[in-house]
Amino acid sequence: MYDTKVGDVVKIGKQVAYGPELEITPDLLTPAQKPHAVKYKLFGVVYHHGQSASGGHYTLDVLHSNRDMNDRPREAWIRIDDELVSDIHAKDVFETQDANDRCAYLLFYRRMTPTPRTWSSAVASHNAV
Repeated sequence: MYDTKVGDVVKIGKQVAYGPELEITPDLLTPAQKPHAVKYKLFGVVYHHGQSASGGHYTLDVLHSNRDMNDRPREAWIRIDDELVSDIHAKDVFETQDANDRCAYLLFYRRMTPTPRTWSSAVASHNAV
């Protein structure tokens, strides 16, 4: 954010609480989607480390869909810090949100619930069977 008192951009270091799922309730949706809540699943968090908005370091936590890379997929969180990639626990993503050394900068969620068009298609294909 640009701060006129400082004459430069400044980092807003406010911690934001987030969880593994996000649900958008019908009252926040467009009229066409009102009957159904929409759910999303967190799959990535970008963190900014540092005090300045014009510098610092970025790291990323990613929910890998098949960490073991085999026929039996297992979701697992990994942390990417430059060339270092390491396994982490979900608690490292969700329980350390008040850590002073990092601040969530971007949250990436994937839609879990189908769109209304998908619901109609699913109902039509189910009725056709």
